[in-house]
Amino acid sequence: MKEILKVALDVGSSRTRLTVAKIGNQDSAFEILGCGVSNAGTLKAGIVTNIPAITTAIDQAREVAEQESEFKINSMVLSIGGEHILGVNSDGRTPVRNRRVSESDISRAMLRARHPARREALHTLHVLKQQFLVDGRPDIVDPRGMVADELEARAHIISARRSLVTNLCQCVRNAGMEIEGVIYAGLASGYAASSPEERDLGICTVDLGAGTADKTFGAQAGTMSHAKAKVDAGIEFMQKLGIKYYCFHDADIVPEDPTDINETNRRLDELTDYLLEKTKGTGIRCLWATANMFSNARFMNGAGSSNSADVFCFAAAQAKKGIELAVKLGARGYVFWGGREGYETLLNTDMALEQDNVAQLFRMSRDYGRSIGFKGDFYIEPKPKEPMKHQYDFDAATAIGFLQKHGLDGDFKMNIEANHATLAGHTFQHELRVCAVNGMMGSVDANQGDMLLGWDTDQFPSNVYDTTLAMYEILKAGGLRGGLNFDAKNRRPSNTPEDMFTAFIIGMDSFALGLIKAAALIEDGRIDAFVKERYASYETGIGAKIKSGTATLEECAAHAAALKAPADPGSGGQEYLEGVVNNILFGTAC
Repeated sequence: MKEILKVALDVGSSRTRLTVAKIGNQDSAFEILGCGVSNAGTLKAGIVTNIPAITTAIDQAREVAEQESEFKINSMVLSIGGEHILGVNSDGRTPVRNRRVSESDISRAMLRARHPARREALHTLHVLKQQFLVDGRPDIVDPRGMVADELEARAHIISARRSLVTNLCQCVRNAGMEIEGVIYAGLASGYAASSPEERDLGICTVDLGAGTADKTFGAQAGTMSHAKAKVDAGIEFMQKLGIKYYCFHDADIVPEDPTDINETNRRLDELTDYLLEKTKGTGIRCLWATANMFSNARFMNGAGSSNSADVFCFAAAQAKKGIELAVKLGARGYVFWGGREGYETLLNTDMALEQDNVAQLFRMSRDYGRSIGFKGDFYIEPKPKEPMKHQYDFDAATAIGFLQKHGLDGDFKMNIEANHATLAGHTFQHELRVCAVNGMMGSVDANQGDMLLGWDTDQFPSNVYDTTLAMYEILKAGGLRGGLNFDAKNRRPSNTPEDMFTAFIIGMDSFALGLIKAAALIEDGRIDAFVKERYASYETGIGAKIKSGTATLEECAAHAAALKAPADPGSGGQEYLEGVVNNILFGTAC
């Protein structure tokens, strides 16, 4: 294959980039020959606001790229993005009339699938094949050669407003260059950041862009320099807010090497050395560490629950390194979150083996941790769904039962996340109560979910009613062995540094106020008194014997026979008790 040169132009909100690359003989192999960057970003949400300014920025970027590559640039591929991009699913049908499907049949069906973007106001960027249907039969990858009466093509159509594409193309032509093609930047980023295997499995790539949020901190993303820049920014942020603890996944703090776990571990050693040096004398320390055993494609079928023993060993290796880092950083806990420990269908699943293997991973981790001096708790973080259809750690009760079955409840506790409780159909308070009554109160991921949505939104907590009831459970249980960690992120439109500070402050204030009000609820005593009176029948007579476990079935039956019919068990007083909470929170009458 002959080597070819390609030029790509990206006009963004913060800067304009033009890159020259040489495409090699191997698939996806390329060499960057030159890159020109102009800091004149002149788009707003992908919309052209100043044609002369964009033209000048393109000229500036081209000049640098030509000097570096020693290549005269006359044309390029244009990358576009912004809020005007539209993606829709569509289908197109064509008759085949009982003959074999040909290339022309496929082309006609795909052409007809483009109809949502045929409106004059839209410019079609990409037509992405999803599947074909042959006479109504779905999930056909390649229909060529199949005999059919009708062929249906289903596709995802990505389009942009025609006027906006035209304006940006005009800027390029004003700079004296031609356009070979126009592509959607989000699709290009997704392909660049993923492998074919990951795309087959299904992957989401989020490119927020500088116009939404910039967290590069002056370094190139995906490098160790960026990893250290994040540490610097994080510590500064924590010091400004008085935060004393941080948590992390291994893949959060360093870029994972895609081909060698040993290199990833070397990077983890380097970064944690840097982290210890930067936190020296600050009072900042690690609350808990964990390992990302769900994002990498090797964990498509789970980590500890994988059908592959090799993958299990990679999970064990990550756990081993994570526990070593927890000891190194003085962490109070180590968390297992089984993001993919579950199944999609039982038809291909050996549930008993998978659950036993997960328990074995926990057991090995516990034994290794204790052998190297880890004295903290191991935590399980329950979650019912997303990404798997059914996860083995569905909720606190499920996870606790699992730990008790395998004799792990002495070393493991729960890390309860509010939003995960919501997804399980429970309240945050419920999950904490289950932990409390089983002696499994560990640590808390403090956030909240959106009750109108069925996925993990990870919002910063602001609902004081919920935080009050959560802290009520925590105080009644004697406190946390771990701590409160904000597993949360800003809403997408909240994109300024001020928004990040505000989010953390509101989260801290909401839990601080919840703690104050929870203490007031306990000191008030009305709820405790009501509950005590409601169950008073278990303090004397047959009730006391039942409570102590000394009553027999015959005694209970004889008591019922003597009564002939029980008295009404009494009011639950729910409205009254909710009024008590409101009274403490807001000073209302009750």
